[in-house]
Amino acid sequence: WNVPMARGNIVKSYYGGCVGKTLAAQEVASEKTDESFISTFLDGPIRFVNIDTHTKTGIQRAKELHLIQSGIVDMVISPYFVETLDLFDPSNKARLFTIFRHPVHRIANIFYLQHGRDSDVSIEEFVNRPDLENNWMVRYLVNKREGAITGNDLELAKEILRRKFVVGLFEHIWEAIDRFDGYFGWVNDQHRECRDGIISDMLKRHEYNMLEIGSPAWNTLLDKNYFDMMLYNYAQILYEEQHTLFSLYEHFH
Repeated sequence: WNVPMARGNIVKSYYGGCVGKTLAAQEVASEKTDESFISTFLDGPIRFVNIDTHTKTGIQRAKELHLIQSGIVDMVISPYFVETLDLFDPSNKARLFTIFRHPVHRIANIFYLQHGRDSDVSIEEFVNRPDLENNWMVRYLVNKREGAITGNDLELAKEILRRKFVVGLFEHIWEAIDRFDGYFGWVNDQHRECRDGIISDMLKRHEYNMLEIGSPAWNTLLDKNYFDMMLYNYAQILYEEQHTLFSLYEHFH
């Protein structure tokens, strides 16, 4: 499950470019999305299928073409959790993982990416836009894109996370990737050498301004994303609990 601005680019580059897995993601030329069959293509070192899983239309196309059942793709990367889960069946079950990031930093990163440092739009103007996203993570987990989010929605999102996902954290990206590696059992020492280079390079290239904690913009985003903050806090707890489980698994295997 791809949470925007939460290191999804590292996951894509590592598992596609280093481990050599075929991905369904966003990198699809427009002319390929009209094809009535599944094909693959290279974008640099990464092999993708000709289906855009970052759109509902693309996911519906994946379902019609039986993408998962074809055995062509190894990993599906999408922000649409509920719709993507519908691609799988009892004979082809999904193993889910995601990376969480502090909601305020994540949305601030969207601002700096869109407007840069020399924009005429201030961060204060940006965070007060009526159309700015709020509680994105809870909304996309429980499939409630419109309307008010409630405590019941939050509890459902937490239960989905607990039951279905291996959780990684943005601020612990190295450890998160190690955990995913152990979960999938795909990786050897050669892959890890490639991984270390990719993560180091991307962390350097994707540095961004940090929003000042306690500033008016920070407090506004905190208030507007209350339920996402509660989910993020729970994800941190779950991350530590899963660390214990993975440690026990490795000990006995």
